[in-house]
Order: sequence, then C-alpha cells, then structure tokens
Amino acid sequence: MLDADPLRDIRNTTAIHAVVLDGRLIDGAEVAHAASTTPPPAPGAPPVAGCGRGTH
Repeated sequence: MLDADPLRDIRNTTAIHAVVLDGRLIDGAEVAHAASTTPPPAPGAPPVAGCGRGTH
C-alpha cells in the first residue's frame, strides 16, 4: 500500500505505507528497517528474479 499515487509520479512507489506478506500486515517503518539492514548481494551473485535489478 502506497501513500501516494504512482501514476502521478513514479517516485511515489517509494512512499510505502505497508506491505502484506503471507497474510501479515507489515507497516512502512518495519519495511524501511528491513531494507536498511539487508546486506547487498555478493559481487558476481546472479540477480534475484522479480526484484527489478536483474535483466528480464
């Protein structure tokens, strides 16, 4: 769930209010914390499908 309309401005996709994962509501603060504490992939690691970083 986003706080702003991504159709008006694509940068609004970063305005995350909450995420539903396996039926559990995760608020934006918890999403931001998880994103900030997740280590980057190892050099040379294959891209993760669906994350937007790979070549599709």
